[in-house]
Amino acid sequence: MKRTMLAAVCLSLLAPVASTQDDGFSPAERNALELKARGDYARAADAFLALLESTTADPMAAARAEYHAAMAQVVASRSGRYALHERFAAFAASTPATRNPGLRDRCLHAALDLARFDDDAVAARAYTRDLGYLRAWTIIGPFDNERGSGFARALPPETEFDLDATYDGKKRPVDWRRTPVSDPIGGVVDFDAMLRPNDQVLAYAAVALIVEQPTDALLWFGSDEAAKVFLNGDEVFARDASRHFRPDQDAVGLRLREGPNLLVFKVCDEEGAFEFAARLRAVDGSTLVGVTESDEPETLLAASRTEPIDGPRPTLGYGARHLLSGLDGISGADAVRLGMLLALDEPDDATKRRDHALARRAVELLPSDPTARYLLAFTRVRSGQAEERDENARRLDYETLLAGHPEHGEALRSLAELELTDTNTPVRAIELLHRALAVNPDFAAARLLLADALRRLDLDPLADLEVSRAATAGPGRSPQAAAARFDRLRALQDEHGAGKWLDECVAAGYPRTIVARVPEIAGLLAGIGQRDDALRLLETAVGDYAYDAAAWLTRAKILEASESYDEAIDVLSGWLRICPEDDNALVQLARLHGMLGDVAKQRESLRTAVELNPNRKTEQRHLEFLQADETPFYAKFEIDASTGIRDASTTPEDAAAENDALFYLLRHDVVRGYRNGTTSTYHHEVVRILNEQGARDFASFGVPYYWGEQRGRLLEVRVVKQDGTELRPRLRGTFVRFPPLSPGDVCELRYRVDDIAPTFFG
Repeated sequence: MKRTMLAAVCLSLLAPVASTQDDGFSPAERNALELKARGDYARAADAFLALLESTTADPMAAARAEYHAAMAQVVASRSGRYALHERFAAFAASTPATRNPGLRDRCLHAALDLARFDDDAVAARAYTRDLGYLRAWTIIGPFDNERGSGFARALPPETEFDLDATYDGKKRPVDWRRTPVSDPIGGVVDFDAMLRPNDQVLAYAAVALIVEQPTDALLWFGSDEAAKVFLNGDEVFARDASRHFRPDQDAVGLRLREGPNLLVFKVCDEEGAFEFAARLRAVDGSTLVGVTESDEPETLLAASRTEPIDGPRPTLGYGARHLLSGLDGISGADAVRLGMLLALDEPDDATKRRDHALARRAVELLPSDPTARYLLAFTRVRSGQAEERDENARRLDYETLLAGHPEHGEALRSLAELELTDTNTPVRAIELLHRALAVNPDFAAARLLLADALRRLDLDPLADLEVSRAATAGPGRSPQAAAARFDRLRALQDEHGAGKWLDECVAAGYPRTIVARVPEIAGLLAGIGQRDDALRLLETAVGDYAYDAAAWLTRAKILEASESYDEAIDVLSGWLRICPEDDNALVQLARLHGMLGDVAKQRESLRTAVELNPNRKTEQRHLEFLQADETPFYAKFEIDASTGIRDASTTPEDAAAENDALFYLLRHDVVRGYRNGTTSTYHHEVVRILNEQGARDFASFGVPYYWGEQRGRLLEVRVVKQDGTELRPRLRGTFVRFPPLSPGDVCELRYRVDDIAPTFFG
């Protein structure tokens, strides 16, 4: 499933306006919600943070403050105020938070999320460690999970633990291996990045927990999609859910024995993202002490022999989900708060949504309150293999809300979105969006949707103007608007304008990544001549977020374009340690080996790529061509020119008389013809440099061939200096640049030219 940023859902979250009744929301809370309803996300972030920071240590107050923290995180993301992660982290260390671990961890997760968007990997890793995420995983997969059939099927990793075993996987044999990313931000184990294929599959991850003395613990985790958990061979949790990954979607109690304990996850995926993350806490939510993790084979094998503990396991006893849970007796305001937390965390399958049940309860208790009505509309969307939407009911929710609150900006925008996506009525959408912008001209999300509606009417100049207005609206800069302006400039092929816009965002204090993904930014920078900046950006990206395949491959392509082939090979080799079966990377690697003239490695990389993906027909044909050349057609006609080079110590008299620059000691061609009219020609040339003019003329050499009709390749180049020293310059596919040459030096070249298809005369 596609992983969506937490920030992206806030347009469809609750958005109340003022209420005169005592409905369970404080005046300060109402004020924060009103600001959000207007689309004034920057000020709403401050208002929700003020509510959070005024929380007492009372458990019920702290449970409700989890809602304030979640809403502050959402609106901070919407307004690009990622630096607020420091305020969340500071509050997580305060007394109200440390006495209420649910609130503390909610704030740390908010800090982690914002720090990641702020490109502050150091802070994000610190928050990851504070949250107790497990990182020392050993994985195996992918196994078949066609249409979710693998969830209920017990595969060998569930019934035995043999690190030396090889099992039948989805398409080929699989075995256990350590995760190559040792310190991922957020503790994420990204199967989608590491495994091929990565749809309609499942995988396992194992870790040994070494315990100083018997103890109970809570395991918090999130997964995309379905998951099972096994402790010492005993299944302790199972949820067959189609859902996006979010942190802390589930909590399960563990009973740990002294010594090594084996924890195994089974994660099933059908399409899209495929990942999970897990962390440990003490049963009361405090930091778990006396437990360490290990991926050492000996420790894992010892853990696999540990027997499970019988008896009831500990259960969750703190935090908002525990204290606010249940429909009976819950207030309307608390139904909204808990419903929103569940809507954000997405723990449930589409067929059983607790957030929707709580939203319905809230509407029953607060029938005239837009808060509950807007939450109800949001929870009518089911996230699954294909999103299901009850659009008629959602439309009625928005219209009912607007009948009592006609200036509700977010409801106006959401209804306008339905007019575009459901009924394709852009004129009606434009009317609604103008009303939303009359409430708040800086409502960037409404202005961006207005631009989309104008494009539906072929009014691109007006749409471009709205994008520019949205991108510069204040206070706070909308990440979505900044990205939309960048995308539009690139669509107009204004690369320098897009680069200038990037610089403006950075100068305003925003990270480049609010505008676009790192590989796209790097491609732009390289295209406008800022190659070194692009490479530095990508180097940082793969260091901070090693699962980003596009960052690795883009870096390799930029290095290849600058003829830094060895460095590009190192980059691709680094990515292939993470995803050994990425056939795209292997094809790119094969091309680089070919540029360096290493045909053996080129063949091997292509062979592996084609075995992994038999549909790569072009690469299959190229491989067949290279394999046919393993014993080349010209082998028995090759000439050892060493003797001739050694004896060519004087300049021929006629060459000296004519003042020739070069003298060819050898010109040897071997031609092979094929039944289809094509030919392959092997060329062997030995050239002596006669004077300075010759040295200049022979500074470089390119294989003469017709691009598109023929394929050329340098096979070998060497330079023999007058003193007998041999030099072998680097080959660059069909081109070589010689080292400085002097009169008397001899250059030997071997190259071939092959017809791709019959010529007009063939």
